[in-house]
Amino acid sequence: MGPDAISKTWTKDLEKDGKLSIDTLLETLDIEE
Repeated sequence: MGPDAISKTWTKDLEKDGKLSIDTLLETLDIEE
């Protein structure tokens, strides 16, 4: 997932309620436990 995909995902999430959900953030960062 590149920067463009992250930007589009975040923009889409922000359009919903003006906030970036933690789920979206974690999903786009793809953090391994």
